[in-house]
Amino acid sequence: MVLLRTMSPAPNASLFAVKRTRALFAAALFLVASCSLLNRGRDEVTCEALEGGRINSCEGSVIASCSDGVTVTYKVCDTKLLPGDDVCEASWQTPGAYRCADAEPVPLLNACGNGTKADFEGCDDGNLTDGDGCDTNCTETACGNGVKTDGEACDDGNVVDDDGCDSNCTETACGNGVKAGTELCDDGNVADDDGCDANCTKTGCGNGIKTGTEACDDGNVVDGDGCDSNCIPTGCGNGIKAGTELCDDGNIIEGDACDPNCKLPACGNGYKAMGEACDDGNIIENDGCDSNCTKTACGNGIKAGTEVCDDGNLAEGDACDPNCKLPACGNGYKAAAEACDAGTKNAILGECSLTCVVNNVLKVADGYDHTCALITGGKVRCWG
Repeated sequence: MVLLRTMSPAPNASLFAVKRTRALFAAALFLVASCSLLNRGRDEVTCEALEGGRINSCEGSVIASCSDGVTVTYKVCDTKLLPGDDVCEASWQTPGAYRCADAEPVPLLNACGNGTKADFEGCDDGNLTDGDGCDTNCTETACGNGVKTDGEACDDGNVVDDDGCDSNCTETACGNGVKAGTELCDDGNVADDDGCDANCTKTGCGNGIKTGTEACDDGNVVDGDGCDSNCIPTGCGNGIKAGTELCDDGNIIEGDACDPNCKLPACGNGYKAMGEACDDGNIIENDGCDSNCTKTACGNGIKAGTEVCDDGNLAEGDACDPNCKLPACGNGYKAAAEACDAGTKNAILGECSLTCVVNNVLKVADGYDHTCALITGGKVRCWG
């Protein structure tokens, strides 16, 4: 149906204006039939192309709106239709309605905000106010209707998550309360140690957030990388056997099953434990600390260096003299039964005899090649 209304011309309207109005009436009938509008001599505009199911446009004194996508209705105005007048001036349209210049508002047919709910509208409260229950796109005020209202940070017209504006109308981000993308949790805040940390991973060792009793957290549970899988810095005594550690019992106490250097208790492990005189980390003899973790010396039980024997003591009269040589006259150690023992100097003037008896020198004579001495018992000893 074509709705056509011709208003009475103003007193000062000319006969030209009346004739023009009638011509426009005839043009309107033609335009309705073809459901299109000649837009000031430019391309045709069809109802299918009208955004929101309507368009307001002027051709002379004709204002057209598309009511249902098929039918175009017109209101022809003859007010102020004088040469040079323009009915499409700024005063012709008001929210939810349109009018010709100086004419009363005429409701737009099937337009959002006219108070009449059309089939394509979810609501229509007669205004174009947002946040009042029925928004300016004639959908009920709600997140996801495409209209950002109070309390919403965004509204992209859907309730799809991880598309920039999530289903709670907050921008996609960790801490907005919507678990999206690579997030493992999202509790609506960026507080740590509350079950879901500020990086939207569950509170726990290895999530990259140092919380609670954690001394470190490098975002993994790899050992030996500086922060071990128990979130304690890599080190002996942290309870994680890593690197060159042979054991790690979580402490640096000695005398238990793992020494404070994280090696198994043993001589040669480099840790001087109780009972050890030394521990140089090896079991090599004669290097200052022998393989029984005693300092290299005669009597430590380790035959080393120039020692001929070492029975682990410095007692005489046993199988090894206190100088770690076998018991004998001339070994340099004066045993109980010996009067003297000068070792290799025995039998030299002023020293012991070869039998470890003290020499009594009676007379000394120097020769060309030798020096000789007359000793007790009529014996002569020469040297040189």
